[in-house]
Amino acid sequence: ELELIRYITKLKKQGLPPREIIRIFLSAVADHQLSESWVTRFINRHKLHLISK
Repeated sequence: ELELIRYITKLKKQGLPPREIIRIFLSAVADHQLSESWVTRFINRHKLHLISK
């Protein structure tokens, strides 16, 4: 998860929204659609790193 946070942070600096990044990237890795609640739980677990500035 730490590597994913680094990746999201890098893309977020380019102006991309973290929620959409997480959903698209991990859905592709998992080879199935992630639920919106899964993405919300991930963001809540890592909100200190993913808060928009």
